[in-house]
Amino acid sequence: MNKTKILTTGYIFLLVLIALAVGFASLNFYRNQPDLLRDSALLILLGILAEHYNLLLSRHYEISTHPVVHIVAIFVLPPPIAIAVALISITVEQITSRAEWHKALFNAAHHVIITGFPAILVSLLDPTTGANLRQLDNHQSFYLLAPLVLITYYILDVSLVDVVIALSTGDSFWSLWRANNRKTLLFDFTLPAIGIIATLIWSASPVFCLLLFLPIAVNRFALSSLNRLEGETHKAIIAITELVEARDPYTFGHSLRVANFCREIALELGLNEAEAEQIALSGRVHDLGKIGVSDAILRKPGRLTEAEWVEMRSHAEIGANILANYSFFRKGLLDVLHHHESWDGKGYPANLSKEQIPVGARIIAVADSFDAMTTDRPYRKGMPVEKAVSILKERSDIQWEGRVVEAFLKVLARTELAEVTKKMETLAATTIPVLPDTVEQPLPLKEIPGPRLAS
Repeated sequence: MNKTKILTTGYIFLLVLIALAVGFASLNFYRNQPDLLRDSALLILLGILAEHYNLLLSRHYEISTHPVVHIVAIFVLPPPIAIAVALISITVEQITSRAEWHKALFNAAHHVIITGFPAILVSLLDPTTGANLRQLDNHQSFYLLAPLVLITYYILDVSLVDVVIALSTGDSFWSLWRANNRKTLLFDFTLPAIGIIATLIWSASPVFCLLLFLPIAVNRFALSSLNRLEGETHKAIIAITELVEARDPYTFGHSLRVANFCREIALELGLNEAEAEQIALSGRVHDLGKIGVSDAILRKPGRLTEAEWVEMRSHAEIGANILANYSFFRKGLLDVLHHHESWDGKGYPANLSKEQIPVGARIIAVADSFDAMTTDRPYRKGMPVEKAVSILKERSDIQWEGRVVEAFLKVLARTELAEVTKKMETLAATTIPVLPDTVEQPLPLKEIPGPRLAS
């Protein structure tokens, strides 16, 4: 077991211990109150539904609507019962989805902590909250407790998840916090806020809370439609890039190889998964602008004239202009625009130098150059890997950033080792036919196919 798995497993078991402590502590705040059984049963049902009802925010990220139910439980139920509602709901979901044991354990502990701690806090600050919630006109402390619960719930919910991701991936916690919060901050606060509204409605009639799932359902449908459209557009742009490459059989598959290298280089440099995927996506479409370059230039076997070079160089700007029309490509727009800039400022289109060049563009430049050097082109044969590596080293901190070149060479070494290992495993798995011990009429040696064996 490597260090990352040890740290992640240790963190999960620590959360389990904290969850047990929160659960036992909550028993001190148990109180019997009217309609406790009915409220508990209804919230458990709503909790199970919420755990299975996710909002798809992007192609890679979705959130559950369980915070709505958790917030209601925190205010209307005694702490141990609120914890039980959250624990039963997530347990049913984990069983039906057949989650791996470590994920199930983390999710259970996570739900106990984010529900139990705010519930205990509410009981400490105002022990009569749940019992008096029916008389909100005489219970003004609810309005003071609501923002405190929102903030506490949000910090616990997000930070506990980001820590486990940081430990399992090796990414920086703060970089994950910033990256994730930029995308989901509104939703992370909106769902608990809906829980506050649901609590107010619950005080009048729990049945009316079911009406809240109508706008959530509409929102889910809208998000699903938006993400489906985004996904289809994303596939269309990739398909166009592949069609552009298909015009020249020498470059077919080039962008896919560049994208794979970009992802690994970014991770080697310490960027997080989201940043690496974004740069890989930019690498995937970095040559999209060649759709505006004529076949005569793309497939010309000889040197390009100055006028032809002007047209060829325009592909970076053409590609960037196309991608500017799609919001989900805009983050990588500058990476595509500047992937032919040079570390010494002699590249194009803007003659940027050193740190002026976006980090994604610096990564694409190295991956793009290596693949171009080692593959056949109409005007030359691909050079050996050793020669391409030598050129990268020679032009390090001149044409390409040295730090990126160094990271790429580490990635390349791992890739080559993996390929050699795979070939050896394939060879070892090959079965050699066994000849019988005796042959009635052996063929003359010259008629036996295959290499001659020395006696």
